[in-house]
Amino acid sequence: MKNLVTISILLFFCAIPVVAQEGLDKVKAEIDSSVNEISDSYKGKFDSYFVQTDSTNDTASEYRLSIKNPYWNKHLSRYSLYSFSPDNGIQRNQAFLFPWESDADNFNMRYNRVEGLFLGWNYPQKYFWNTERFKFFGSFGYGFQSHLWRYGWGISTQFGFDEQLLEIGAENHSVTDTKDQWIVSEDENTVAAMFTKNDYRDYFERKGFSLWTGLYHRDENSDMQARVAFMNDDYASLEEISRWSLFRKTKSFRENPTIDDGKIKSLVTTLEYHSSDEGRYFSRGWSAAASGEYSGNIFKKDDFNFNRYILDVRRYQPLGNFLMLNFRVRAGTSTGVLPLQKSFDIGGISTLPGFAYKAGSGNRMFLGNVEYIMNARIFDDEEIFPSWLLRNSNIILFFDAGYTAQVSPFEKFSEGFERMTFDTFRSDYGFAVGSRDGKLRLGFAWRTDIATSPNVFLRLQRPF
Repeated sequence: MKNLVTISILLFFCAIPVVAQEGLDKVKAEIDSSVNEISDSYKGKFDSYFVQTDSTNDTASEYRLSIKNPYWNKHLSRYSLYSFSPDNGIQRNQAFLFPWESDADNFNMRYNRVEGLFLGWNYPQKYFWNTERFKFFGSFGYGFQSHLWRYGWGISTQFGFDEQLLEIGAENHSVTDTKDQWIVSEDENTVAAMFTKNDYRDYFERKGFSLWTGLYHRDENSDMQARVAFMNDDYASLEEISRWSLFRKTKSFRENPTIDDGKIKSLVTTLEYHSSDEGRYFSRGWSAAASGEYSGNIFKKDDFNFNRYILDVRRYQPLGNFLMLNFRVRAGTSTGVLPLQKSFDIGGISTLPGFAYKAGSGNRMFLGNVEYIMNARIFDDEEIFPSWLLRNSNIILFFDAGYTAQVSPFEKFSEGFERMTFDTFRSDYGFAVGSRDGKLRLGFAWRTDIATSPNVFLRLQRPF
């Protein structure tokens, strides 16, 4: 009897580690499940992509990237200018955003320092690729602190044939505009302004009309767009009027800079190309855009005389299952006297995050950005990392370099770039920890020219 009791006691204590391990495994599985649900909910809300296991292979290396947006596949693709959903990881980089271009959402809400809360409605432009259509589109809304209505409406005739589309259109608008769409999206800027009193866009009023023709082509994995447009606009400065934010109530918004008020008539040409191929964790592709804007001499009675050129090229290159190398090169130049609302700025988020916002400005600009991304599953065999962290995050290393200069308006558009040297470049480096698609990221950036504490930033969208 004594031996039986002894054996029972020994078995009890031997079972404790087994039971404890089972309990830890159960807790770990519940944490993994909860984190995955939260991650998937975030990605669904922000139109992101998911990574899922390929059912034909059980190895971790066979995780594949998949677009989980059936509504896009069934409906929106018919009406979109793009051949594939914008949520696949390739960032669009329109060199010139026209005033009639708006997002596909019918309801429009934004918050900024020159309008306060803005509520509006969109009836967006749609595209029909294999038939002829006469289309109306428009938008309107009201700024509750500016007390101004904003609107835009237009018509277009479309001739579609075999994934080719010819479009001729006209529109009229009165909008609160910005030249900073390429730096930060409207949604992310609204969140930053409402919660932290950081408005990363500068604004001006733009009233006028435009006429354009466009020729578009797309196939399964790429699209190309060419446009020629005549723009006739009156520009006016706007003042900062908003004071409210949810947090940092004692902080003030940046002043909204003045512009060169007046009428600008210009001829704008744009060319864009985007391509994307699915990868196991990352998308591979190109995104390139170029624009030229010609004003002044070709039109009579114009307040300004300038030509402006922008080139933006981006490459997204997987280096295996878990590694990615992305880069962007952006350049801008001009001739004539460039209005302030057309000048080039770098510094701060999406450009040089180690520097103050718009630390450099001028009529010449060159910017280079490189980021090296490691999907954290590369550490899958290291038990020191929890599995939910491995499946849902990236480690990002980045380097940025930029140059701006103010060159005489009488110089050729190619002049001024010979001054780019190691000493005239601003540069920074850093690292970030991001979500699986790289949109949500917490980063730290250091300047290379002086010893200083890092600039810390939180992003909801990729910088490029």
